[in-house]
Amino acid sequence: MTPNEIITVIYPSMASSENVASYITFATSMTNKTFFGANYQLAIALRACHMYYLAVERKGQTGVTTYEMAGSVSCSTGGLGVIRDNLELTGYGSQLLGMINAGGLHCLTTSEYIHNMLLS
Repeated sequence: MTPNEIITVIYPSMASSENVASYITFATSMTNKTFFGANYQLAIALRACHMYYLAVERKGQTGVTTYEMAGSVSCSTGGLGVIRDNLELTGYGSQLLGMINAGGLHCLTTSEYIHNMLLS
């Protein structure tokens, strides 16, 4: 399956977005084909979904939701100290992180730049 076909299954609202191709392009440039092997297309799709979710659903907010109120719609994000990796912010990213960890590559860095360099 192509990343676009996978996204249609796992994140239908993203699949109908006009920017889906851009997110796939970004994710492709950050994903190593040799490392992921047969799971390369899935890794691209998961990374694209992760990036889209953070940009669109979370509106660029980082951190975990620490406070939420339904009555007058209030939300607070923070708690960055508990997050070791940006990929932990979404279910899609967590799945990708699981694939990375299963591949035997383990990094002791919180720098996403260095992490991406190791995977490219």
